[in-house]
Amino acid sequence: RKEYLEKEDDLDGSANKGSSGGSTPRSSGQNSSEGVFTIDKHRIRVRNYPPALACLLLQCTHFRSLVEKAISNTETTTERIFRGEGPDGFDSASTGSFGEEKRSSSDNSLLESTASQRSRDKRWKYDVLESRVAATLRSVSLAKSWLPRLLQIGLATLEAEKRQAARRATKKSMPGGGKGSSKNEENKDENDLTVHKVFGSIVTPTLRRLVEHIAFCALGCANQGSKFKLGATFGKSSSDRLQMILKSPLPPTQTAKCALELADLAAAIQESNDSMYSLRPLEDDEDGAKQRAEYKSPLEGCLKMANDAVVMIERRVCIYSFDACARKCSLSASGSGTFDGESLLQCVQKLSEDLKRPEDCSSEVEKGSYLVVQKCCEGLNSYIKDRSD
Repeated sequence: RKEYLEKEDDLDGSANKGSSGGSTPRSSGQNSSEGVFTIDKHRIRVRNYPPALACLLLQCTHFRSLVEKAISNTETTTERIFRGEGPDGFDSASTGSFGEEKRSSSDNSLLESTASQRSRDKRWKYDVLESRVAATLRSVSLAKSWLPRLLQIGLATLEAEKRQAARRATKKSMPGGGKGSSKNEENKDENDLTVHKVFGSIVTPTLRRLVEHIAFCALGCANQGSKFKLGATFGKSSSDRLQMILKSPLPPTQTAKCALELADLAAAIQESNDSMYSLRPLEDDEDGAKQRAEYKSPLEGCLKMANDAVVMIERRVCIYSFDACARKCSLSASGSGTFDGESLLQCVQKLSEDLKRPEDCSSEVEKGSYLVVQKCCEGLNSYIKDRSD
């Protein structure tokens, strides 16, 4: 079977080269005689397919290109920050220093340079963590906006496939209709590209890579003792210092922000996964024995990965929340002799409102509550000892 997406180097040079520096993928070369569209490094011969299927192929290729650019842009941003530049490419050390360039004292310049260097050594780590959060938000937005679009185009393409199948069936049922069809045409019909094949070969691996990228940006590493395999999607050849920050957990505030985004991602994939039943192959639609429960969506693996990431990050939210509550209650107990049960109650209530997978975080809630009570008792014990002395 002919490849429906071809690499740019595998084809003739008749069509224009794709642009590599654009911020968004686009059709950079259409040969009017051949009907070839180029999206980055991929060319699609749209005249080889029905209009609806060609449109689906183009949109899926755009989606794949956007995902690859999102990952490469994140890597470029973190590398710039590590080199001392800002996320926009400007030197962060020189920002706001134009008024200081007129100072003539060499001693002051040396002190300022040293202080600026120390500040930059600390600042770049925070900037890298913030860039991971920003990359998570952008990638989740990408998935939420493109999945419904691809499904809508897929449904329209499936309807076109059904009409085409009905026409073929009508033609074959006519007297002498089957004699005109050659073996080559029958083989072509058997090997025709379908909506289900496009989603399985392009959308599924692309979405899986996007979910892996989002999980890596939001989590950095898997929780201790977790069976979840989390691999780096960028920065594999970066400096060891940068890799250490990329693979470290985010601070509590950023973790809570990414937890909400991961939950939205899982909900979007769940909705798309439910809709995939409508895009099942036509032969499954004709077979009444195949029930909905037996159908396996191409997005099942992506959905499982997203749900695992949500559970992992919400467990971290629980740990961070109870740790902060324990410190607060310990200070209150040791300073004023108060057992602050109200703070523990508020902590649990807030988690019950924020968590999307509370049933998977029961162990963390139990251990966290025990930690808060233990720290309160230790603080009360310290308070009594201080007063008795």
